[in-house]
Amino acid sequence: GSVLYKVSDKTTVTLDTEFHSPDKTLNAYVRNSEKLTLHSMKDLEVAYKRAFTSNDIGSKRTNFVTMAEVTHKFNDQWTSRTSYQRGEANENESIFLVLRYLNNNQVERMIRPFDSFKVTTDNIQQNFTGDFKIAGLRNRLVVGIDYFQQTTKYQFPYYEANGYSNVFMPYDKVNLDSSSAWDPISRNKFMNKERKSTESDITRFRNISGYISNVLNITGNLLVMASLRVDSYKNDDMVVNGVEISTKNGYPENKVSGYSQTQFSPKFGLVYEIVKDQISFFANYVNGFKNYAPSLNEVGVLTKWDPEQGNQIETGFKVDLFHKKLLTTVSYYNINVKNRLVADPGGIGSIQDGNIKSQGLEIGIIANPFKGWNIVAGYGYNDNKYDDRSKDSGKRIAWTPKHVANLWTSYKIMDGAYEGLGFGAGFNFVDQTYINITNHFLAPSYTTVGATVFY
Repeated sequence: GSVLYKVSDKTTVTLDTEFHSPDKTLNAYVRNSEKLTLHSMKDLEVAYKRAFTSNDIGSKRTNFVTMAEVTHKFNDQWTSRTSYQRGEANENESIFLVLRYLNNNQVERMIRPFDSFKVTTDNIQQNFTGDFKIAGLRNRLVVGIDYFQQTTKYQFPYYEANGYSNVFMPYDKVNLDSSSAWDPISRNKFMNKERKSTESDITRFRNISGYISNVLNITGNLLVMASLRVDSYKNDDMVVNGVEISTKNGYPENKVSGYSQTQFSPKFGLVYEIVKDQISFFANYVNGFKNYAPSLNEVGVLTKWDPEQGNQIETGFKVDLFHKKLLTTVSYYNINVKNRLVADPGGIGSIQDGNIKSQGLEIGIIANPFKGWNIVAGYGYNDNKYDDRSKDSGKRIAWTPKHVANLWTSYKIMDGAYEGLGFGAGFNFVDQTYINITNHFLAPSYTTVGATVFY
């Protein structure tokens, strides 16, 4: 639902709500692929058309989002935009199916149930935008502040499994072939299984950000952009069964102790119009980061880590020809990620030694050859690898295809007796990907095709 109210010619209020309630089976990724001596999912093709799960363990989630925004135009140069969003996602008695390879021919089915799982978010943002001139040069300025907080509450059981406490409950083992029978998973079969214990966790973090960004027209054809963002991140101590978990009381393994970090993130860019309104060259530099909770280092000492840093340089061309009948973007990017946490080869803790290099090419085309006919096409090439002192140096990142491509074309009759009738067809291609960091097992490439008839 959406409501817009014009308080005056200068002030507008919008209210929006979103409700979504999917009911579906939840499947985690398949674990222990390093146990396989096969090298491609194609070799397990006999199991493709058989369901490991069942409708009996379907889980229902409710998502509810409310949004409010006030826009006020002070004058022709300055505008204020104030927004607030509240989100809630809630599920009860949800069940994850977790699969684990035992060998080339067998998979163990495990269950990860949650009694409850609730996530709430609050986001407040204030932006001031200006469009003005200084010394005859046009400026387009954005100044803003953003506050975001998230609270997660969840409760789950532990089971006795193979002699130790585990959140995964072993269900059974099934053969990966086309003839061996396996039963659909039954909720009743494990809901009554005795628990070893039950745990209730609460995690909460908040982030306050301030930013300023300006686009300056040096000439009518040359525009430059500079921006800076500062983020202050605070993660509270995790609350486990009503008790705060911090460094003061032992910092149990896999529990999150509170920590805070502040990080600056700059961005720069330029656009040069080679042919006014038709051909432009662009280049930009973008910095991003990711916060890490304190954890044990390679000698077993609790360590506060630096944020992971990502730096990207991108350059390319945008083309707008034949009165917007052909729009094309071609870009090259180079990304270098550093300070990623990786497991210590000695097996004790982590080391902040992870570096990833990624570079590639992207091409996008939108064409309207004549009235009613639309074409959208794209291609992406990505070459990446770990480039550090880890044992996986030189290997490709999991789940990253080297090539992707898409094409969609549609035609709509614009006049006459069949005006409004249309047809469309297209495809998406995704290259093969490694499903693990060891790069010895592949998910094969695939193509999806689709078509539509509309009126």
